[in-house]
Amino acid sequence: MDFALTSRDKQDFEDAFCPPFDWSRRRGDEELRFWRTIDASPRALHLMHGTGAVAIFTLEGDRVTAVALLEGAQAEAVVRRLGFPAPKELQRRVREAFRVGRPIDEAAAAAFRQPVAQLPPRDGLRWYRSPEGAVVEVREDAGRVAGVQLRTGGAALDLLRAAATAATWAVPEQPGPVLAARTLAEVRLFVAVARGTWVDARREDGLCVVLAHLAEGRRRIRFSVADPVDGSDIAFGAGTSRILDPAELLLFGERVGREASAAAAALGAARVREQLRLAAAAVREAARFAGPSGRPPPECFLTPAARRLFDSQPERFTSDALHARAAALDAQADTLPAEPGARRAGD
Repeated sequence: MDFALTSRDKQDFEDAFCPPFDWSRRRGDEELRFWRTIDASPRALHLMHGTGAVAIFTLEGDRVTAVALLEGAQAEAVVRRLGFPAPKELQRRVREAFRVGRPIDEAAAAAFRQPVAQLPPRDGLRWYRSPEGAVVEVREDAGRVAGVQLRTGGAALDLLRAAATAATWAVPEQPGPVLAARTLAEVRLFVAVARGTWVDARREDGLCVVLAHLAEGRRRIRFSVADPVDGSDIAFGAGTSRILDPAELLLFGERVGREASAAAAALGAARVREQLRLAAAAVREAARFAGPSGRPPPECFLTPAARRLFDSQPERFTSDALHARAAALDAQADTLPAEPGARRAGD
């Protein structure tokens, strides 16, 4: 459940149920075909949409005096608190169909009048999401029913959320070894340099595994992180990077600078300013490779393309040139207004 109506459904609902009105005359309206009662009292009526959105009708007798439409976390909290009963017809069908010893596929075909979503099986359990929002949990033994429970309310939501998380992470792993990052900020920078979009991250077997959209699709990328404490977005750690080389860092900084004007129109000045600050910090990271000599050693470049760029244009990789480029990116960030419509200093 995503606990949100489409904008069209929301508008239709709000247009149809503008209080005050008599509930006895409206309870059979076509606009309520996807809603069902999850709680009723003399003072209020709680309805749940198939998406999980919740409508609360305030009652005075049979007259609805106010309507509140809840979505997102607010709707989920109400559903968890009140639960939602499985319809008696569903209870009957599940009870009759999922008899112990019956083949599970045969039982599921008998229990549901239409195809239903099946959650990924695990530990001898199968789950079926009914059209009513409940989850039928079936314990199996050699493909046959060994037991059945009907999960509703918070228990059903937890199962559905776990299944959604598992599906989100069921993507290929990025080929190659585990990447050794200094900090989580460097992990985030790696994704940005790769033109990726950060989706999620979690710990697995002591590693930081990042889920990201890359050019080749959604991928899992494994990192070992020396300092896993989350800090500033530009706290890349001591020393030099082992997963990004000076060419990648410089090209990232130059790309952000080139695209800043167009990005500001789409993302807003504040977001682009953050990107420019990150780009400046990345170019300063490239300057770290230069060391006392003022030039990076050839062995720090991680790809043939990066080495060719350095060989053909070594002047771009001197410490002075890189610090000048970083300063230019910071200056570019300073030209953006602090807030939309804000005046620049001196205007």
